[in-house]
Amino acid sequence: AADYFTQTLAVWRNINDPVSESRALRKLGMIYSLQGSKKEALANLEQAITLTKTVAAPEFRAALLSHIGLVYNSLSDYRQALDYHQQALALNRSAGNVQGISSALTSIGSTYESQGDFQQALGFYRQAIDVRERMRSAARVEELQLGIAGQTANIYQYAIKLCVQLNHTAQAFDLSESARARSLLDQLGNARISPLGTTDPQLLQQEQTLRAEISTLERQAMDERDTAQPGTETSPAKRQIQLNTLQAKYDELLTRLKVTNPEYVAMRTVAPLTLAEIQRLLDKDTTLLSYFTTFDKTFAFIITRDSFHAVSLPVRESELRVAVQTFRSFASLDDLHPQELRRLHGWLIKPIKPYLKTEAVSVIPHGVLNYLPFATLTDGQRYFGDEHRLSYLPSASVLPFIQQKRKLSGGNLLALAQSSPPGLPVLQYADSMTAEIAKLYNSTPLHGSAATESVLHARASDSNILFLAAHANLNSISPLFSRIFLSPDKVNDGLLEVHEVYRLNLNNTDLVVLSACQTSVGRHSSGDDIIGLNRAFIYAGTPTVVASLWSVKDLPTGELMTVFFKNLRQGMSKAAALQAAQSKTREKYRHPYYWGAFVLTGDPGEKHARAAGR
Repeated sequence: AADYFTQTLAVWRNINDPVSESRALRKLGMIYSLQGSKKEALANLEQAITLTKTVAAPEFRAALLSHIGLVYNSLSDYRQALDYHQQALALNRSAGNVQGISSALTSIGSTYESQGDFQQALGFYRQAIDVRERMRSAARVEELQLGIAGQTANIYQYAIKLCVQLNHTAQAFDLSESARARSLLDQLGNARISPLGTTDPQLLQQEQTLRAEISTLERQAMDERDTAQPGTETSPAKRQIQLNTLQAKYDELLTRLKVTNPEYVAMRTVAPLTLAEIQRLLDKDTTLLSYFTTFDKTFAFIITRDSFHAVSLPVRESELRVAVQTFRSFASLDDLHPQELRRLHGWLIKPIKPYLKTEAVSVIPHGVLNYLPFATLTDGQRYFGDEHRLSYLPSASVLPFIQQKRKLSGGNLLALAQSSPPGLPVLQYADSMTAEIAKLYNSTPLHGSAATESVLHARASDSNILFLAAHANLNSISPLFSRIFLSPDKVNDGLLEVHEVYRLNLNNTDLVVLSACQTSVGRHSSGDDIIGLNRAFIYAGTPTVVASLWSVKDLPTGELMTVFFKNLRQGMSKAAALQAAQSKTREKYRHPYYWGAFVLTGDPGEKHARAAGR
């Protein structure tokens, strides 16, 4: 790299282009710094500064000054480092470069932290976060906000670690709430807005045309999936590339539609709750267990109505990621208490067990922990899910919205089963399972061609419980196109996708159960927002979603679901019904792979069960 940039530098000097020359010098400075050649790094960066005094934009000069400050910081020359970072901050402020202001404030905080002045460092990190939060609020549209939240994630980590180090643990928890699931919080805290409410008719026409193209291509892909030969013009791989391209265009078009929608422009930002506000929402029988992962350690915040504890766990985010991924690979189903689950239990549960005194525990995962079913964690003898009734929340700040969505559980069940969509394996037990569950509620199940997406759209708003037994597909490239496979008709293509779930009206629905594969996962952003089916259904109006974290086997899933609904009809809370169903399923299918995939997100139903005297 250094060789190529040295050649580039000679070209720019030869044609007398000082700005491009300074860019090459900046790159060389960064390369030398990475190599540990700090003197050469400073020489190149200072040459670049001299060249750009009169010709370069202030934002570029500010970036150069910041790089010089970082080099001095690595040399432990903190006075010089602070001087250059302060110069960068002043230039960014004069240019109105908000992102540069935040970066400079972060660098100043890092320098103070390096020299052991943690209080000063925390102050600058907080300033940097405030700047980023103002950027996020101004963005309005969640797709843009996610990008800003991702850029802010590292600053939150720095600030939270310092808060814990300074014993400002309540402040650390409050910051962790500000760092997670903010787009969902804003969505829940505003009136529902249609993304198609733009004032630009041309964009609306583009949306209709593009949606029709995607639907046509989907149908063709289904028809060809079993017949096309590799390498042909219509091979499944080629068709999937075409679909990916169109779906990416649709994602982009949705963002443009929102930006031109006056209601989105007027959307307010919802402030996360503080620790004290959250504690006032809790009943005496529930514990919140909130995690926050960072590069070198993990924090657990244990919250009840009248207590709060913060525990620093000596496990890196990378170690958690490897353990979760290894467990989810299911290389062997012989060990009923897999080593990875024992290791994760030792990291995440064992150090905090003295503080877990209630049967009901609501877990707030972070980062890779969103893909871990805590019920399966084990000490080698007992599973965590045996000791506590578990539920999950995207953040503690969504609690008031979840509680507002609570309904008295009615008996109106809408059950749809699509066991054999084109090109996918037959779900042999989906129809019989759905029939048995519907019988519990004196309901008529809809199977096969009758289980249409159109029926769902028409009847979901009148249903207390929505049960879907079908195949699902996680789209990690365009997460708004993760979908559940229902049946097509003349109106809809049968693919219930995330962006369509957002438009459902589930204000009368107390529970959604997705008996399909990977319905609780989606693409995870560094700002800890997940775009997926699970959170989309919560936004649509239901307080509770039961969904899966991995591809599940048909027969064990059917038996688990049947027992779950029987437990519900006998008066158990939703969380207790799932806990008992998993325990019952484990009698026959003992490995966590078979019974551990399903998790309950949102309201566990404990309050309703107690109020009814159950």
